[in-house]
Amino acid sequence: MFHYSQTLLVLLVLSCVVNVFGQDMSVPYSSNFINYLGRFLPSPDSTYFSFSWTHSTISINATNITTISATLSGGKSSSRFLVVLDGEPQEPFVVGPEVDTYPLTPKGLSRDAFHTISLIKISEDQTQHKSKGASRFYSFVLSPGSKILPWLDERPSLHFIGDSDTAGWCSDGSPSTSDDFTTTQNSHTTWSSQLSESLNASLSQVTAVSGLGVLDSPIQPYLDNVLTYDSSTPYDWTTSPPSSVIILLGPNDDSSKSSKFKNAYRNLLDILVDRYSYMPNPPNIISVCGGSINGLDPCQLIESVTSDFNLKRSDRFKAYYTSIKTSTWKEINKLKNGYVGCDEHYNSKGHEALMSDILDDVVRFVYS
Repeated sequence: MFHYSQTLLVLLVLSCVVNVFGQDMSVPYSSNFINYLGRFLPSPDSTYFSFSWTHSTISINATNITTISATLSGGKSSSRFLVVLDGEPQEPFVVGPEVDTYPLTPKGLSRDAFHTISLIKISEDQTQHKSKGASRFYSFVLSPGSKILPWLDERPSLHFIGDSDTAGWCSDGSPSTSDDFTTTQNSHTTWSSQLSESLNASLSQVTAVSGLGVLDSPIQPYLDNVLTYDSSTPYDWTTSPPSSVIILLGPNDDSSKSSKFKNAYRNLLDILVDRYSYMPNPPNIISVCGGSINGLDPCQLIESVTSDFNLKRSDRFKAYYTSIKTSTWKEINKLKNGYVGCDEHYNSKGHEALMSDILDDVVRFVYS
């Protein structure tokens, strides 16, 4: 769903349009006309951005455009990407480890229309070793005569923290397919991406890693990294302050160790308080329960931690909790009901069911 007032935007920024005739227009990674959502690291020689978190997004506004391509690489193990034109997803494709120029021209591109074109990394860093699996973005290349316009986005921004259900593991798969990430991982079809669209919010960043939780294989050590697996790339938390942080974690932990689990989950919330404490109006912290396979196991514990977190606070932080309905969860976790991808994870239909169950609550929390 595309919500921008495009006509107004064009009128507001026409004086700032960049227009080059007779030759392809190269728009380097450092251009102010490119909008980035996620975590990006400039190269030492100032020629590209590195990025590795799933759903890292690179966007540009353009009109009078007939073709577009991107110069990039997908890291040592390759990466899966998706182009979205004015809110409409195109066919995913794989970017290999070598730097190359990939044609992105989406269906529906019209010279006479104003377009927002987004390039989204929809898979995780599968190399999982420092910066070796990071993708690189060098530039967009647009057709001659294209006009590019500054970015204007005043929507609420969301930071999602999660595991495989948020990272999109197996979302494009089925119970009969393998879990090859180059064909089945898609963060754009997840509950988090669908929720952002339903809220008309900006998905400012996704820090999600398949297989992690808060206790047994904790995500906490990775949250301070620009590049997921490289602790030498510290993230500046002031660069993209969100209006809300939304968490779905816990199914990968042994929540029968109730006291340890609650302490670990509270540790995650306290980390977020510390990192976002500079904000005069800090983000709401929203915990969601409803993951695939054993997703209901930690629900009561997470709800309890949320309640405890809110006791006697004076720092303006507030935590919220919501959960999928038990009946919905049971329905969408049955293999033969059409809601499951590979490895018993949700497909896009399963993600939509989860999102629909929690939507009303999250709307209240985000806009409270």
